[in-house]
Amino acid sequence: SVTGGAVVVMNIANGGVLATANYPSYDLATLSENYNKLVSDKNTPLLDRAFKGIYPIGSTIKPAVAVAALENNKVTKSESIYCKRTYTYFGDFQPECMHFHGRIALKTAISRSCNYYFFEVGRRLGIKKLNQYFKDFGLGVATGVEVNDSAGLLTEYDSDSGNTIQVAIGQLNAFTPLQLAVYTSTLANGGTRYKATLIDKIV
Repeated sequence: SVTGGAVVVMNIANGGVLATANYPSYDLATLSENYNKLVSDKNTPLLDRAFKGIYPIGSTIKPAVAVAALENNKVTKSESIYCKRTYTYFGDFQPECMHFHGRIALKTAISRSCNYYFFEVGRRLGIKKLNQYFKDFGLGVATGVEVNDSAGLLTEYDSDSGNTIQVAIGQLNAFTPLQLAVYTSTLANGGTRYKATLIDKIV
């Protein structure tokens, strides 16, 4: 069962962090007296999961992969790829999609989260191009927020192998909820990545 989580709410028009929440949390007023108990708690309530916790983001990466593929002419919106469930391009690594989708184009591949489609599109792009776009979307790089946060884990693989297709469905790398908010805000506002900020104004 899930014992922890985090939420970040961001203004897509300027990168302003509107709210964050971590679970489990603690009462700041009693932090000193409860510190030893909090430190030893296996659910790590002192961890700022929103800004410092790094997690694989799974299929939420697929829209970024789609943007990269479209902008680099590796696929068109109407082109169909045949999902036969098992991806057999690599002889030594043949992962499976969660379902057999048959012939499927981009819009449906996203709505059904077809791993096979994104295995193929990711392979066409290659790991270097994928990583470039991930960074452009704010994944694996500093968010610019005014407090200490994690840059996440964006691994620079040196070959276009089975690692590439895993990265294309959100595996192997790991990012913070704040970075995920920056990324999805960039998608939602049409492509402008703003620096994340906690400060509304200085007077």
